[in-house]
Amino acid sequence: PAPIDPHALLIWRDSATTGQLRPVFDDSSVYFHSLDPEYHRTSSVNKATGTLRWKVTIPVTNPQTAGLGLQLVSGVLVVGDRDMFGVSPATGALLWRYVPSIGKNPGFAHQTTDGTTVFCGSTTGHVYAVDGRTGTERWATSIARGVGAIGVYDPVLVDGVVYVAYTDFSVSARGTTGVAALDAATGVVFWITKLPDESAANPSGSQGGIAVAGDFVVAPAGDRSVYALVRTTGAIHVKMPVAIFQEPTPIDNGRENRSLTSLGTTVFLTSGSGYLAAIDARDLHRVWRVNMNLGFPNDIAVDSLYVYVAHLGGQLSAFRVTDGSHVWTLNHHTFLQGDAELILAAPALDGDRVYAGGTYAVYALKRH
Repeated sequence: PAPIDPHALLIWRDSATTGQLRPVFDDSSVYFHSLDPEYHRTSSVNKATGTLRWKVTIPVTNPQTAGLGLQLVSGVLVVGDRDMFGVSPATGALLWRYVPSIGKNPGFAHQTTDGTTVFCGSTTGHVYAVDGRTGTERWATSIARGVGAIGVYDPVLVDGVVYVAYTDFSVSARGTTGVAALDAATGVVFWITKLPDESAANPSGSQGGIAVAGDFVVAPAGDRSVYALVRTTGAIHVKMPVAIFQEPTPIDNGRENRSLTSLGTTVFLTSGSGYLAAIDARDLHRVWRVNMNLGFPNDIAVDSLYVYVAHLGGQLSAFRVTDGSHVWTLNHHTFLQGDAELILAAPALDGDRVYAGGTYAVYALKRH
């Protein structure tokens, strides 16, 4: 089918606030967070009309840094912006601020929740579990130690187990990557697996998360390959070559930072060279692969119909889950004249609605 004109999908647009993190929502509101160094503002928008309800500045320790977390937990809006805060969804009032007992930057990367507890990473090799209502630390576990920064990225919670990826930058500027599994209730480590380095000059470092589907944890490496690890043991089952996910490209001095997510037994992965691929986690074969032709992907989300990809250039696109065909794209000037709108995070998915935040406005779109 021909791509859809996104103008036909717009429900409302609110230019009274902005948002650079993936939004969250409840029955009445959508919540956005802006990472502008001067503001670090969280806002609430009426879900039905798009009208701004409140906007507050979050008292971050260092305004020049940023985080990626936004969650609703036990009736509290949890904001991860390097630091981590609990905010009242009704008023925007600050309820708590979490200071880890060890390590730092719990709001560094994406977070996840089981509805009462927030699970988050750090820049110090730690994984944290925090009570969403009170901000009380439930546990803090070290999964890697080094003399430099160790980024712990984007926890995934499945069947009472928290899975995380980490990259240890104390060994080199590119870092070396591993995956860990922890008990969600206690923080006890079930296993830790370091991904192999191709060589000393080409370590496995990859700044990004993982996906869990079927019997496997799917973990990208910096050399553009992807590993499948056995969920129960952490044993490396297979290294999937780069050709599965993208056309071969020269390895440069940077890292391959894939965005990935899962739906059922399918894992969806992007590549820095602009490809989107779907992998069946039951036997790890490629279902489809497409060149999105929109540059570096920045974030990804999925529902039963579409895969949504936000690009570093600010575009937001939807592709069909079944075959990867292009559905629609919001470009810089789709809803703005003159200024270039940048949507840098994947949207929030709410049934037949999609909520997205940009650098000039926030949006509600029809799903199809």
